[in-house]
Amino acid sequence: MKANNFWEMYDACRDPKIDLQSLTAMQHETASLSSQSPALGEISIRPCGIDDLPSLATLTAPGLTGLLGAGTGGDTDADSRSGLCHLSAWVGEIPAGLLLSRQSEKDPREQELISLMVLPLLRRQGLATRLLSEWRSRMGQAGRTALVAQWSDHLPRVQDFSALLAHHNWAAPRRARLRMSFHVSDRHEALPWAARLSGQLEHFGIRIVSLADLMPAQATAFEENARLGVACGEIPSWAAPDRWLATADRPVSQLLVKTDGCVLGWLLCQPQPALQRWTVPIGWVSAEVPVRAALVAAMARLLERLEAEHGPQATLTLQPSMGAGAKVCTLLDRRFRPHALWADRLMESSQRID
Repeated sequence: MKANNFWEMYDACRDPKIDLQSLTAMQHETASLSSQSPALGEISIRPCGIDDLPSLATLTAPGLTGLLGAGTGGDTDADSRSGLCHLSAWVGEIPAGLLLSRQSEKDPREQELISLMVLPLLRRQGLATRLLSEWRSRMGQAGRTALVAQWSDHLPRVQDFSALLAHHNWAAPRRARLRMSFHVSDRHEALPWAARLSGQLEHFGIRIVSLADLMPAQATAFEENARLGVACGEIPSWAAPDRWLATADRPVSQLLVKTDGCVLGWLLCQPQPALQRWTVPIGWVSAEVPVRAALVAAMARLLERLEAEHGPQATLTLQPSMGAGAKVCTLLDRRFRPHALWADRLMESSQRID
């Protein structure tokens, strides 16, 4: 059925093109129901139970049915321990709305809204408002201190969703990330001067080295020094490579290394086989590096290696922060947007729970 939903497709697919195709399919599915709007009966909001799963599965995208199933045990205490809170709205015996949420990975005190959907023929009846209100109440009882949400600015009815959050006194939406996807072969036109930057780095005794080219002792030293750098505050916590190294595409991931072996920056590349693409979750360069465009040089080398390993049609998706990654956002907008397969901005908002 058509989704009154503004970000769950992003979470399920990570691709606005797929998002809109899925939404279109849901619209066609809804057409046969639009002429049979039921009389509005008693509205109830309740946790999702196992017996509800077949009915509720039609209220979310295929990519989120696993998350829905994980939180439909009917045991609210167990769901609280798992960090999931899924609520459904019913008009009589009709499943009319669905809210999916999970504990935030960034801050366990926060609960992240993943999906909010209401049947189109039952909109404007206060169902979304009642779902949000019940969710907030339950999260307060569970000890959460804030509710958070993220969504693509390209998904349909985004203004309606922003108005809904404003009605519930959420913070004004802000741009959190720029997301862009392109073929690696586009590097030739987007970064024609990359070789010059690499030459400047070599002049200062800094080489761009593949993660796979490190000797075992060098790789161990890199990981240990990175942990120490984070612990003493020299490296921001978001740039810590630990959580990404196990699944990194090591031949494609790139490091900035001094002649003495000290690592001054990195770009870690992650494969996403299910989506047939790669991404770079973190990139960081020390202030010690004298060349301002060092990260750009490392990115150019990463693209070159990705093309060599996986071909010119290999797709890279980047999601730099609009804050710490502002310079990368500017680079992408200026150099890669003309070549982008798709691009959007990820919005976010939050609400404190008193």
